[in-house]
Amino acid sequence: MFSNPADRAKYVNKHKTWDAGLVINAYLNGAKIQFRHRKDAEWTDWHKHGEPVWNFEENDYRVKPGPREFWINEYPEEAGDYLVCHESEEAAINAARQGARRVKLVEVIE
Repeated sequence: MFSNPADRAKYVNKHKTWDAGLVINAYLNGAKIQFRHRKDAEWTDWHKHGEPVWNFEENDYRVKPGPREFWINEYPEEAGDYLVCHESEEAAINAARQGARRVKLVEVIE
């Protein structure tokens, strides 16, 4: 994609700046932030460490993920019930056939 390493560096820097801006903006709007040192696999909640000091060279940052929500359309059949999973309630409603029972599932994060 990039024949010139300088062009690749500009592209990567632009996208890293965009990602950093999204995290900082989310923080300013009250979102909980997590970080990890690039050598670590585990994310740490920021509130344990006081006010943020951004260091995008050594750390990765993200908005702390919340529980995911799914909608299931359940269809009773003579041969056994079957389920169809959807990422939004709207998608579940739009895909539902007659006789479907819609169920909301919320992921539990421990």
